[in-house]
Amino acid sequence: MELSEIFEITSRQVGTLSRAHIHTVKELLDCRPRHYFDLDRITLLAEAPEGQTCGIAGILKSIRNHATRGGRLMTAAELREEGSGNILKVLWIEQPYRVRQYVTYIGARIIACGKVSYDPAYRTYSMFAPSVFKEAEQHNGIFVGYKDIKGISDENISKCVRAALEADEVADPLPEALRCRYRLLSRRDAYRCIHFPDTMDEVTLARKRFVFDDLLYLSLQLEDAERAMSRGSGFAVRTLSKTRDMEASLPYALTEGKGQKDVLEALLGDMQNGRRVDAVIQGDVGCGKTIVAFLLLMAAAENGGQGVMMASTTVLAQQHFAEMKEWASKYGFHAAILAGTMKASEKKKILAGLADGSIDILIGTHGVFSTNVAFKNLALVIMDEEHKYGVKQREALIAKGGTGVHVVSMSATPIPRSIATVIYNGQRKLYSIEKMPAGRLPVKTAIYSGMPSIMRFLRREIEAGRQAYVVCPLVDKNEQKLEGVFSVEDTLRIYESYFLPYGINAAALTARTKKAEAEAILEEFQANRIQILISTTVVEVGVNVPNASVIVINSADRFGLASLHQLRGRVGRGKYQSYCILNSEDTENERLKVIASTTSGFDIAEQDMKLRGAGNMVGVEQTGRDRFMEEAMQYPAMFAKVRQIAVGMFTDGTAQAYLTAVEAEREEAAAAAEKKKGKGRGRTAPAAEAQKGGNS
Repeated sequence: MELSEIFEITSRQVGTLSRAHIHTVKELLDCRPRHYFDLDRITLLAEAPEGQTCGIAGILKSIRNHATRGGRLMTAAELREEGSGNILKVLWIEQPYRVRQYVTYIGARIIACGKVSYDPAYRTYSMFAPSVFKEAEQHNGIFVGYKDIKGISDENISKCVRAALEADEVADPLPEALRCRYRLLSRRDAYRCIHFPDTMDEVTLARKRFVFDDLLYLSLQLEDAERAMSRGSGFAVRTLSKTRDMEASLPYALTEGKGQKDVLEALLGDMQNGRRVDAVIQGDVGCGKTIVAFLLLMAAAENGGQGVMMASTTVLAQQHFAEMKEWASKYGFHAAILAGTMKASEKKKILAGLADGSIDILIGTHGVFSTNVAFKNLALVIMDEEHKYGVKQREALIAKGGTGVHVVSMSATPIPRSIATVIYNGQRKLYSIEKMPAGRLPVKTAIYSGMPSIMRFLRREIEAGRQAYVVCPLVDKNEQKLEGVFSVEDTLRIYESYFLPYGINAAALTARTKKAEAEAILEEFQANRIQILISTTVVEVGVNVPNASVIVINSADRFGLASLHQLRGRVGRGKYQSYCILNSEDTENERLKVIASTTSGFDIAEQDMKLRGAGNMVGVEQTGRDRFMEEAMQYPAMFAKVRQIAVGMFTDGTAQAYLTAVEAEREEAAAAAEKKKGKGRGRTAPAAEAQKGGNS
């Protein structure tokens, strides 16, 4: 039901709520209170606890807007406490609408809820940005505060909610048997308790029902997706003779004890048993994920399937191809590369080979996602540095192989969404390569500010025979004007003026550097004829110089966690103690503290999920706050139980009816919003015609 159909809600209120994207009764009822305040918590100003939220009751004497000395707009109200006569100054910054919101409260008894500050010099009490309730708004001694919506007070929101609740039947898609079994409120009772509670215990019961609804919807969506992906068995691996021979031919043994060998055997075991693999391989930079990927590609090829390995850059793809090509040809298989820099005639030949099955293993960049790339028998998809790809791209590539294709993602720092799917989705598995190759020392990381000290440290390391990377967020000074941010161009000039007198050479490398010049610079750096490589994030992957022991990341607060961890992985690849210096004025930055505190990519990814959100588990967003996932993380025991309930609903046939009802509510809201837009557009044309008539 649309709000405009309810007689008690005025057209002005309908318009105000619609501007806040509230068009239907369901959306209004779901606009749940943010604050509750019990009258029992009201205290006197003189007894208000320092730094703690409390309620102060009194008569609103005045409210007005005025400009501060700094030019900011301040809203100030005065509340006179009953009995003592003490004055509480209530303040808001840059919120002039508060005057319109509360001017009708003047002379009325109100409650201001917030933290009280006392200035002994002026003997004044103040409260900044509190929740304000009119005494008439309380229900059985409990005040309810909503999200601020311009143009409508909490009191009027409550009136609209009450009218909506009385006018609508409030359909409940949850089967009654399920509701009774788990002692859940009906949806109507839950809305009544959340908006008009008699006790705070009722609020708790209502929240339990709404969280259950969210987790059930998430669980049904995940279960539906899992069932769709699991239809049919995975590509079968019957023999591993060539794969084992390749493993035995490696110049080193795979690490064991939470190492490469354990991960490889677990994945091959699932593929041999006919189980479809959907896995994330997490391992710090340099742990050896790539060779595990090559062995999996060999297993697919020797069993008659095709495999594709995605690389995030052309440079990295070329490195992977050069190595994989040797292994493939040794065992009679055909490996190819598909990159954006290739000629059209070369691409055409590769596309034909993929389609007819003559190409067994493909190393590719983003061009593989194109619709004109088709495989004859795609059995395995490997996505290296999976945080570089979007959800839609991943799904498009998997679709080229059908429901039986095995999927393996690899990353030192999986995207938050991948961590969430591993933790909360039973099908996707996480495999960690924790054992590093022998002789590697952990990289020491520090947050520091001060170029002179950093340059002196670099000089000592270089004079000891080592090399260094310096990474900048900008290519040149004209790219973006940011105070205190040095570009590659600026940094090269500064470093050359300092280091050249000591016989230390520096060079710059960016995405704009021509291919031949870039190859020459990297060759000189690898030969230690260039000691300092100043670059953008083009060195994030695919550059391996074991002699480099220091990486300086300038303006480090401007980089994401995954990039910072990948960049740090450029050092610590040899036998020398290595260092990562996060150069930033913002030494309290949360992301930088995470990087400095751990070298575990999985720990970093978990922190990234907490900072950025998990993304939309029933959509395509890779990050961002998602109510469903945040509730799953907050109530893990309930989520585990609801996952079991979802499986049961698919078994007894009630799942689809529930999903259909929920989707119908969403569609109704979308239709109401579109209808509102249409009315807005419809009013414009007559108004314009009237204006034309007046002018004529």
